[in-house]
Amino acid sequence: MTTEHHSVLQQAIALQRKGAVERARKLFKLLLQTNPDHVEALHFLGVLEFQSGLVMESIELISQALKLNPEYVDAYINLGNILFDQSYAAEGYACCMKAYELAPQRFDVLENLGVYSRYHGQLERSVTILKQAVELRPDLPAAHYNLGNSHVALKQYDEALDSFIRCLTLDSNFGPAVSVITRVAYMAGRPDVATEHYRKALQHKPDNALVRHMLAAASGENIPDRCTPESVQQLFDGHAASFDKNLAALDYAGPALLAERMQVYRFKEKSLKVLDACCGTGLCAPVLKPVATELDGVDLSAGMLEQARLRQLYDELEQADIIAYSLTKTNSYDLIVSMDSLIYFGRLIEVVTALAGALTDGGVLLFSLERTDSEDSNSVGYHLGAHGRYQHSRKAVEKLAECMRGCKLEIESCVIRRELQQDVGGWFCTVTRSWH
Repeated sequence: MTTEHHSVLQQAIALQRKGAVERARKLFKLLLQTNPDHVEALHFLGVLEFQSGLVMESIELISQALKLNPEYVDAYINLGNILFDQSYAAEGYACCMKAYELAPQRFDVLENLGVYSRYHGQLERSVTILKQAVELRPDLPAAHYNLGNSHVALKQYDEALDSFIRCLTLDSNFGPAVSVITRVAYMAGRPDVATEHYRKALQHKPDNALVRHMLAAASGENIPDRCTPESVQQLFDGHAASFDKNLAALDYAGPALLAERMQVYRFKEKSLKVLDACCGTGLCAPVLKPVATELDGVDLSAGMLEQARLRQLYDELEQADIIAYSLTKTNSYDLIVSMDSLIYFGRLIEVVTALAGALTDGGVLLFSLERTDSEDSNSVGYHLGAHGRYQHSRKAVEKLAECMRGCKLEIESCVIRRELQQDVGGWFCTVTRSWH
């Protein structure tokens, strides 16, 4: 590689990391015009195309780089992650194994192999490998979190609880661990451990909104009717960079459920103004973009919005609370989607009516919830689970129709993800607005 080529490559990589996707893409392609076999340019352009939603292009580019350099460990790691994300589990695992053969002492290689081994049911091996990863990087919360999950898969709940506590001791805002520690404590027969952990954490940081919310979930005391905006920001800012990978490991079904429902409506291409409400990292954007004349996203988390921008699929992205945002967008959107996000609201009426009010005449609102099958658990129709998310009864959801004049509400049961080796049941809801 010439000095000039190296300089252009580093500039392109810097632009990519800053989110200047188009400028980075032009530089990578400029390098490839003068040197079609530039391995690093092929690899990084492949990663960029995946971030932009061009999955097959990304796989082809990184595969080409590996043909040119069969010992390119980083390319195996990224290709494996992409294949795993696209449900090509066997192919992704093969890439991970190749990376391990080439670099068995690298932390990121061990981390991936440990997670993928768990996914393939190789649970003992997963624990062994992830312990090696923890020994290499005991300062990383994610290392302890991944090990904890593999202990859970083996029903080693005491060991899992210890791993999650170590994770949260390093980072009290590490969202995935925050979501599971209380339930794992119950499985371990130590229900007081999670409550004690949160109380101690509040002594050190009494203004920590996320810990305060999780203490309510663990103790059942002072339960709010929604997560505060501050707690949601803490939860998602803390793990935005690893969010997609974590959800893939949980068999998150949101985009697939959305795509299935949209097929029923047979929306025409480029025909709708669309809002992705609580868009997160933009996982639903590839499903929504084909039908959108304009695709907007709104989210509370700056970290999640930063990841969403990398996809370059949104026309506008705004950091805001969805109730406040929707109230300023009356009669604005033909389609609004909020997948796996209203689970952070116990009382639904304000948020659902605000979203419905932002629909045009004939517009459609699609959203998912977590399900509780207990209709008489309490008078409000929802329960704050040990994971810090709200679960709703069917009757509570049906009552929304009474408060939304001129709207038709449909409710279907579904499975929205797997967590702690169990299906998480949910409701998939459709609201159709008619103002006349």
